[in-house]
Amino acid sequence: MVKYYVPQNLDDALKALKEGGYLPYAGGTDINTGGIKNRDLLFIGKLPELKEIRYDGQYIRIGAAVTYSEAEKNSLIPDIMKAAIHKVAGPAVRNAGTFGGNLANGSGKADSALVDIVLDAKILIRSADSERTVDAGSFYHGWKNVDLRPDELICEILIPKRDFQVNYFYDKVSVRSSIAISNISVASVWSIEGNRIKELAIGIGSATEYPMRCTDIEKQLIGKSLEEVENSRDEILAGYVTGLELQPDRTAADYRRQVCYRLLNYLVYEEFTPIRFE
Repeated sequence: MVKYYVPQNLDDALKALKEGGYLPYAGGTDINTGGIKNRDLLFIGKLPELKEIRYDGQYIRIGAAVTYSEAEKNSLIPDIMKAAIHKVAGPAVRNAGTFGGNLANGSGKADSALVDIVLDAKILIRSADSERTVDAGSFYHGWKNVDLRPDELICEILIPKRDFQVNYFYDKVSVRSSIAISNISVASVWSIEGNRIKELAIGIGSATEYPMRCTDIEKQLIGKSLEEVENSRDEILAGYVTGLELQPDRTAADYRRQVCYRLLNYLVYEEFTPIRFE
């Protein structure tokens, strides 16, 4: 018989995980019913310790059980994250889906996890006996393979407090305009100083086994003038997209490469290179 347990607090939940056998869940939007057969369930969706959004002077701390709808209404949440939330499925999923679940699911198509990686977020992970933080960018080891032991729980996502409001970009392409899993998604934040790119973070989702930073593109563009970016963007972007090892998907690889290139090209051409040449 499958057991269903609702802990009263976080310590109670961690104790249950230590005893073993429980599958923790909050919104349940990504639970594969075939994968939980005969698994005991641990509901953590209402734990107060996992429902906070706060600023501690260094990080915006998002509880793992905070839903997308809750975050979208909160003034602390960066605009780029709200842009991603707005494109997550439909209202029903946004009302139930959580930040911790989007990470723990281990999918390469995760929406908020991609933004976590681009914003250099950290993940606070706890067990009954220990606590640790992991960079969001190193949390994934492969498709459905994350740095999380069975006795551990994602508790918070820690986003460094910066000025995200000026320069950001998020978009995804899907087979439908809503309630759809992305074929390709791109997220980016950047700053420009003296007509040169000073800081830049770009990430892509749904292309490879997990959401990832485009570090090769970043290295080639940081420090360049906007004119230099304009003159070299096609070579840089085309070379990067051609070399991607795409995760198998229902859509054709050539199509996904084209979409990836077009989203990246739109970002570079339209968003942070306002110079136009006649």
